[in-house]
Amino acid sequence: MIAETYARLTELHVALGDYVKIFEPAGDKPKEERRQAVQKAHENFITYYRTKRIFIPESAVSKIDSINERSVSAFYRFFYEVEITQKQGGHDTNLWLEIFKQVKDEMPMALKELERDFRALLGDKGEQVTEADP
Repeated sequence: MIAETYARLTELHVALGDYVKIFEPAGDKPKEERRQAVQKAHENFITYYRTKRIFIPESAVSKIDSINERSVSAFYRFFYEVEITQKQGGHDTNLWLEIFKQVKDEMPMALKELERDFRALLGDKGEQVTEADP
């Protein structure tokens, strides 16, 4: 259950990163297709997680909920404030970069912290999470 929750959350993060990426090479999937991949990944994650969260310690649930909220926020900000605006002939490059950095920098740190918590739940006595850890 822990592995499946983490796997689905990671799939969501990967799809979201692909959707908001700054560099879009020629021949890449269109934004619409990448947006649909995020929506599908989120649906897969949230459908599974809602029924399993009762079996996960509250501290991990709080972190998962926070990561999910950040993902949803980044997704909607990008869709409404970048993708839609871009279709209308303009966009805010600084906002796009801010969303990209949130997805590529902040969220991986939160996922790493969650990974450490999950490892501890499984009996790993390795690294301990402290406030100073990135």
